[in-house]
Amino acid sequence: MKNTNNKGKIFSFLILAITLISIANIKAQVVSAKIEKVWTEYDVYQNEQQGMKIHVNFSVNNMLNKTGQCNAYFYFKNGTALVDYNQRYHTKNGKVCSWYTFTPAHTNCLYDDFVIFMPYEELHLTGRHDLKFQIEILDYNLRSIAQSNFYDFWVEWGSGKIKNESDRKNENESDKKIENETDRKNENESVSLNRNYDWYNNQKNTGYASENNCGPACAAMAAKWSDKSFNKSVVDVRNTYPNNGNWWNMKNIHDFLINNNIPCVRFQDKISEAIIKKHLNNGSIVIVNINTKDITYNKNAEQRTGRYYNLEIRHFVIIKGYRVVDNKTEFEVYDPNTWDMYYSDGSPKGKDRYYRSNEVIYSILNLNSHYIVVSPK
Repeated sequence: MKNTNNKGKIFSFLILAITLISIANIKAQVVSAKIEKVWTEYDVYQNEQQGMKIHVNFSVNNMLNKTGQCNAYFYFKNGTALVDYNQRYHTKNGKVCSWYTFTPAHTNCLYDDFVIFMPYEELHLTGRHDLKFQIEILDYNLRSIAQSNFYDFWVEWGSGKIKNESDRKNENESDKKIENETDRKNENESVSLNRNYDWYNNQKNTGYASENNCGPACAAMAAKWSDKSFNKSVVDVRNTYPNNGNWWNMKNIHDFLINNNIPCVRFQDKISEAIIKKHLNNGSIVIVNINTKDITYNKNAEQRTGRYYNLEIRHFVIIKGYRVVDNKTEFEVYDPNTWDMYYSDGSPKGKDRYYRSNEVIYSILNLNSHYIVVSPK
């Protein structure tokens, strides 16, 4: 009887030991994370977009070789989540969010400076607003495993404030009006780098990313202008860098042109009217990125000067010439944003449009944007 009792005790002890070991193993395998520190940089540029960088110091456990997410959610000061309008930086339920993935190379991993970039324009706000953001860590099942406190900040964006006052020191309200084109009397000089074949592209009906295809459209136009035998469509061009249907940047355009043997140079220097005119006079066209809100809107449907649409966004256009009228320079552009907007003669409104040089230069400088000079092949 005594031996039986001892055997029972030993068996119970083994069961208990196995149970404790199992519990310890389960605890050891539980995925967890801890956010140690969050700090921000404001008014920085990434891929030629102005925005903020959020730096996160966090640790994550038991996610070896599995991919998680570090998300930043954005709110008004009162806690109302910002609403997304273009499905670029967004959550599944349509709120503004910027997120990046991570894949730990160790069982217990520390990220001492994990960076999340948020472009200001993707907050979809104009004017000054008091805001806040929160960081969340998600595991490989997109389950929340850590959240930060809220961090307050404010942003002023799209208000039309002039950052470089000297760029517009001679401009006043009367100068902002679009003149009647019949009042233009003295065209002092002009350059127009047209071809004896059509090379204009309308970004409408250019595939699933039509609304974001100003970059691919300009790349296709520039390639066709440089090389008459170039025969790729805007859809073909877009498919070289799908970017999930998102907006192209200047590097995408430059890489495409280089890879298709189109002679071009990407400049990161500050631009000026004189520099653009020099390139045009040398027989080269220029691809630039502007914010269309900086181009004066012209409601006269038949005039060919000024912005012809209400959309105010960052946008690629090609400068292909200029004219000096009454001592004021206007750039001749190919703007791919025609869609269904045509003149009464049937020609697209984005073709051979004139934008004021001071407005174009101001917009480029304000975005701190690069530019690409394309030469004939």
